[in-house]
Amino acid sequence: MKLSFEQLKSIARGVDRVEKVADGVQFFRMTEAQKAYYLQYNNRENANKTDSTSGVKLAFYTDSENLKFSVKLTDGSSRLYAYFDVCENGAIIAHGGSDKENEAQMEVKLLSGKSLVEIYFPWSKGVIMTSFELDDGATLTPYARSKTLVAYGDSITHGYDATYPSLSYVNRLGNLLDADVHNRGIGGSTFSPELVKRDNIENPDFVTIAYGTNDWSMCTMEKFEADCRAFFKIIHGRYPNAHVIAIAPIWRGDSERETAMARPISDVYKLFCEYTKDYDNFTVVDGWNLIPHLPAFFHDQILHPNDQGFSLYAENLYKAIKDKI
Repeated sequence: MKLSFEQLKSIARGVDRVEKVADGVQFFRMTEAQKAYYLQYNNRENANKTDSTSGVKLAFYTDSENLKFSVKLTDGSSRLYAYFDVCENGAIIAHGGSDKENEAQMEVKLLSGKSLVEIYFPWSKGVIMTSFELDDGATLTPYARSKTLVAYGDSITHGYDATYPSLSYVNRLGNLLDADVHNRGIGGSTFSPELVKRDNIENPDFVTIAYGTNDWSMCTMEKFEADCRAFFKIIHGRYPNAHVIAIAPIWRGDSERETAMARPISDVYKLFCEYTKDYDNFTVVDGWNLIPHLPAFFHDQILHPNDQGFSLYAENLYKAIKDKI
């Protein structure tokens, strides 16, 4: 049984829209207006990153004993690989994709009986699904989690450099909160108030904000303060009923160097506390110790977590906020 466009659309989560294209069905996580924001400043690289499928998944109940799908992959980050995780009743049962090719296929054996299947899409590429099949006569029931999480941030929120997309901190946090994820992370980005203005998610239960490391590395103190204050103000006004979690930067291996901000990176947490003190729906988390300060927990030894680092990030972040939300 080959799924139709309408069936695929009904089981897609973490998407702004699902569209028919020449080669199949394409999934978009960010709004067209958000992509246009980057194009407005001739930032083609970040515009392409909005096309990645970070946070996107298919979620459904089925009694099929098999599934298989084929995809074409488009630009979505500076990384060439793209992997899918297939989870059944919460456990990863299959992992596959492409190391550097622009196409991928997976065939997966499922349990007998009705199961919850969640297929996590790659954070690193865009996805055009050319075919998706279940057993003939199988049932298909869409599944949605009870809450919604919108995640703003830079490359670490985007997913760099998870091998297993289901283990990125945002996806893991979403599972812990029983929330479907709308991931707005863009690798290399800083506080960008305009990105929130161009969003269209209404009344999310949770909002996470994880900027600061690139701001500290690239921006002056004046720019950081203006953009950070403006971002928090817009978030507070747009999502007054959401639990907002502002996460100060995690450890980075080059934190001793001098930058244009002329402040230690540890000051970002203090500044977050100062800028949000009047917003009663905000919780500020000091991210410095969410991941051990050891290169073994980072894909590149210095900045971007690996799967083990991401797992600790999510677990420790959840511990920090669970009694406050």
